Amino acid sequence: MLFDEFIPQAGEVVRKSEGEQILDLYMTIRRDREQRGRDPLKMILFANAENIATPITGTLEVIDTMADMNIKNREYLYDEERGIMLHRIPETGSGENNSGIYKAMGKTAWGSKAFGGEFANNDFSCVKQMSLKGFVPVCGFMFKEHEHYVYMRAADATYYVCNSKAAGVHIYNIDRETEQVKFRYDIVVDLIEACIDGRAFFQH
Repeated sequence: MLFDEFIPQAGEVVRKSEGEQILDLYMTIRRDREQRGRDPLKMILFANAENIATPITGTLEVIDTMADMNIKNREYLYDEERGIMLHRIPETGSGENNSGIYKAMGKTAWGSKAFGGEFANNDFSCVKQMSLKGFVPVCGFMFKEHEHYVYMRAADATYYVCNSKAAGVHIYNIDRETEQVKFRYDIVVDLIEACIDGRAFFQH
């Protein structure tokens, strides 16, 4: 089962339920293959590196993994437990480098996506490992069974979002719509402002 251009380009209409829809289609096609002794149905997704956060990458829960691969310039990753392989195709250094379009656009953001497999539309400068010295916990939030915690350093109003557990703080369950709204009003508005000001950092 092949799906080409599963990452939408800028300007395309994005359906929020697309991730669930593609998996529903997979389930329909696979039917009882394995029960009948056939190999499992393989789904292969192709796309240019337009935007790392899409309905499909979100549903598959591979966004953090893809971001880590991009930051570390890692080409392959195979999750044996889940049976998911990710392949980020780097710049090949082949004859493509001599083509007219490469000479014209190879050094641009568009060229980074088209030729280098880089998510040039995404900013990873705020993703880093930081010490929690001087930080105090603000809250935690749960998303798809994973807990994350928001810390703040009062001296410069810097935020850090990481997996380090904090006791005695409210945990928002943002798998629930009402909790999403409360989390947005209580925390996210301040985090957005801190991101704009360069005062917010994230472990993933």
